This record gives sequence, C-alpha cells and structure tokens, in this order.
Amino acid sequence: LDLPNPCRFVEKYPEEARRVFIPPDKAATFIATLETMATERYYGIQAQALLLAIFTGQRINNCLKLNLKHIHGGQWHILAESDFAGERAKNNKEKFITLNKYALQIVEKLAPAASGGFLFCYRGKPLSSVRKSFKEACRRSGVGDGYRIHDLRRSLATWMLNGGESLTVVAEMLGDTEEVARKHYAHLLPEKVSEATEKTLDRLMAQNFNFQGKVIGE
Repeated sequence: LDLPNPCRFVEKYPEEARRVFIPPDKAATFIATLETMATERYYGIQAQALLLAIFTGQRINNCLKLNLKHIHGGQWHILAESDFAGERAKNNKEKFITLNKYALQIVEKLAPAASGGFLFCYRGKPLSSVRKSFKEACRRSGVGDGYRIHDLRRSLATWMLNGGESLTVVAEMLGDTEEVARKHYAHLLPEKVSEATEKTLDRLMAQNFNFQGKVIGE
C-alpha cells in the first residue's frame, strides 16, 4: 500500500549541529595513516574512498557512488536526483565540485580499474560501507574513539576556517549555502573575527611610530 506518512505533520525536534572534528594537529597523521592503508590489500579501496571524502569535504555516500561519467573538466557533478548509476545530492540540490589536485590523483589512479564507471568497487560492485577502515584509521593514527565518518567533512571545513579561509569559500567547498555553513561553523567565527581585527589594528598601529603598544586609557 502506498500510504502517506502518518507522522508527516508532527513537528521535529530542532537539530543541534554536531561540533566534532579531528584536531588540526592530528590531521597530518590521520591522512598519512589512510595513505598507508591505501596500499594494503584489505583496506586499500576503502581507504582511498575516505581520502577522497577528506580531500573534497563531500559526504561518504556520494564518494562511494562516484561515477566517472559525472566528472567533466575536473568538476564532479553531484546529481539533484538519484539514478541507477549516480549519486544523489542531499536536499535534492545538484552541485558541481571542483576537484583539487589531491582528489584528482585518486580519480586518475583508480579510473583504469573502474567497474561500470564506479571508482570504489569490490568484486565489481560499488562499496556500501567503509566503517571498518575508518575505525582502523582512528585506532592507528591515535585520534581516538568517538568520531563518525561524517566528521571528516566537518574536519576539513574547520581546518580551512582555522587556516584563514572565509565562510563563503568553505560553503562553496562543501556545496552548501552560506546560511547552512554558518549554522554548523558559526561558533568558530568570533575568534577569527577577533584575530582579523587585531591584525588590521596591528598593521595600522605599526604605521604610527609613536605608538608604544599601550591600551588607550592606561
């Protein structure tokens, strides 16, 4: 029976943004661990999928269903609606992701062995999960427990914001609107605003040779 969802009018609880990410000082170790695992027979293809998720900031489900027919001129087209051989964008909004050199290296490496155009396959079928490899990477790298695969997406966004990139750039990388990105990462902005303000004032004050670094009113 094709009946409507009886809960469709029930108001949902407000969703709280999860603020868990791999610390920047452990990022290099985590990525290096995945690169080592990518050379191993058991974890290889799964580790490559996790690396693509990190390098692009895209959801793991989209990465696992990545098909070569959706890559054109270095851009990855994530469809608005699912089809038999493609991936679906969340909220049914298509997006174009420009692949950076690290992501392109993975695509170029795996393309010759793609099955039906799918990059991440096992025995001719697209992978459905990479959880075991993710847990193993967390264990080997020493980042600890409590992480989810989706935290890789949050981690890249956080690393970029901490590195000085604007929220607009981060939203474009994620394929989100700036409003959505602000919901998840606004807690990082006050400190960045303070740092940017101090840098501007330091530059201006440096032009005043009489300024001795004293706070006005001292």
